[in-house]
Amino acid sequence: MLVEKFKEIYRYRSNLWTIANFNLKDRYAGSLLGLAWAVVVPCLLMLSVTVVFRYVFRIEIKNFELFVFSGLFPWMFTSSALFDSATSLVSQRNILRQFAVPRIVVPLASALTNFLNYIFGFLLVYPIFLIVNPGIIELFPVFTFTIVTHFIFVCGLGLLLSVINAFYRGLTHVLGVVLIIWLWATPVFYDPLMVPVEFRWVIYCNPMNLYISAYRDVLFFGRLPQPNLLAVMIIFSFIVFVSGLFVLSKNERKILKKI
Repeated sequence: MLVEKFKEIYRYRSNLWTIANFNLKDRYAGSLLGLAWAVVVPCLLMLSVTVVFRYVFRIEIKNFELFVFSGLFPWMFTSSALFDSATSLVSQRNILRQFAVPRIVVPLASALTNFLNYIFGFLLVYPIFLIVNPGIIELFPVFTFTIVTHFIFVCGLGLLLSVINAFYRGLTHVLGVVLIIWLWATPVFYDPLMVPVEFRWVIYCNPMNLYISAYRDVLFFGRLPQPNLLAVMIIFSFIVFVSGLFVLSKNERKILKKI
């Protein structure tokens, strides 16, 4: 069953790419800055956070702006991709009913749309990290590995959420709150070592900590992440993705009735 799903994804890869490109163009249609919003929004958020944390909470981290950027970009991709994927089956129900489009293509296309937006933003931001620390160019393969495993994780979790939302529409209302809580439980704006020892288990049980740590090691600290961290990332991403495929395939026939 899972093998068939992988084959289905490959068979409809052109449709997946077409839908993702259409969604991305539609998102910025008529916008003055277009795709540049992929950088402008994170920059504005980074600046506001920097003011609060540096001048109010007096956090003393060298190049704090880049410290935040290295975690904020991955988080914003995760947040937007999960929300769009979760609502995709319901929002695209007319297309699913009228055309012979596999259900799995819709949430994956939503994740891919946000991924393309994310990559474009990072292409503009990455040179800044290079200027500050030129040595990170040697870690580009690890950076690419981190992006790919992160994307696989988001796709898998997005598939799970899309199925849940198809059966329980209230998920969209809860998800927004959960994502805010998850953001503050993720070391995006702070170092995990700043958290009191008795509460660090929350950070270490947080799957996003894996990816944020890897991004920050490569981009901000200019060092190779621990091998065990990279191993856990790829194993965890694969497990989540396969789980998403399994849950969707088991409920595929019921989804059209629910949406």
